[in-house]
Amino acid sequence: MGDVQAGVRGGFLARLAAFVTALSVIGGVAAAQSTPAPFAQLFGAFFEEAVDHLGRYGIVTGDPDGKLRPEDTLTRAEATKILVVAAGQEEAALAWSGAAPFPDVAADAWYAGYVAVAQDLGLVGGYPDGTFKPRGQITYAELAALTARLLGVEPEAGGAWPDRYLSALVDAGLVQPDLARLIPTQANQPAVRGAVIVLIHYAFQHHVVDGLTYYERAFAGSDQELP
Repeated sequence: MGDVQAGVRGGFLARLAAFVTALSVIGGVAAAQSTPAPFAQLFGAFFEEAVDHLGRYGIVTGDPDGKLRPEDTLTRAEATKILVVAAGQEEAALAWSGAAPFPDVAADAWYAGYVAVAQDLGLVGGYPDGTFKPRGQITYAELAALTARLLGVEPEAGGAWPDRYLSALVDAGLVQPDLARLIPTQANQPAVRGAVIVLIHYAFQHHVVDGLTYYERAFAGSDQELP
């Protein structure tokens, strides 16, 4: 039985590794769309559960045309919106007005309020040149930093970028085991939406404080509260 389980796991990891490697080598959205290994097949029921949970709370809603596009990459602006909504601060983001939080974030851009609120929450910071690069593709290391900051998971003192936040999440048991084996090797590669969905859902599900998951703490009393 152990040999069979090892074989299944090895096959899964080989497929996922090939998928992530293809994205990192070929690059870009077009490459992601042509990759024949959808996350729904790789993660099965867990992926569907992640989509259901994150969709129920409006954290991940798909594109304006209603498509989730799990094999596409994600921009820094899109990722910031996801974490701000997860923090329960979407109303604040939509109501925001004021000076642009970064020189390359226009005050009238759809994402300006999300970036401003995320900055206020300490979730995001700019690059050394002072820009935010909202249309740039977010990397796994950057996504890990957003997620860790939201959950209050502190990286080890003196840890180096890009591993420090990924390592902190992995050490805290907040990264899905199969992803934990692969994502650190792709830390500076653009994050794929399907992996983002799995990573965030697993972290929210396993970050337990006083017996409550992040979902239960953040959305207690919500109309969309999970049974």
